[in-house]
Amino acid sequence: MEEVKKQGMESLFIPYEQALALKELGFDEPCFGFYYPNGKLIQIHTIGFPDDKKDCILAPLYQQAFRWFREKYGLYYYILPEFYKNGINFNWQILWYLPKEEWTIHRIYNGTMLYGDNGEYPTQEKAELACLRKLIEIVKKNTNE
Repeated sequence: MEEVKKQGMESLFIPYEQALALKELGFDEPCFGFYYPNGKLIQIHTIGFPDDKKDCILAPLYQQAFRWFREKYGLYYYILPEFYKNGINFNWQILWYLPKEEWTIHRIYNGTMLYGDNGEYPTQEKAELACLRKLIEIVKKNTNE
């Protein structure tokens, strides 16, 4: 699916598909926006929250979503710019810490696990979206085991 370039404040909210996935994972934090079931984004401060919100999907900002993964699951991320002679690309990594009793099981040192992506994204925003998708995948996989 071709991603549409979002403009202005809309670009600060995670896309509908990821908002829906977060809802399925239990995300229920206060947000500045929400999506109608048809995927239309509404910013709360502009029009007010609808009276019947049971069908609405909360639309967290990217920073809210990343903070939620950090606080709820201990998953940390960072975006890494790579500078080249002809431009810049972005990559991301996800890190988490395992309890000491699991270190030998996973053959790690000092408890830090890492998942990285060697994809080269032309913008930081595309790298953030790819990272968010991977965080969702990791949590879904671990909660379904």
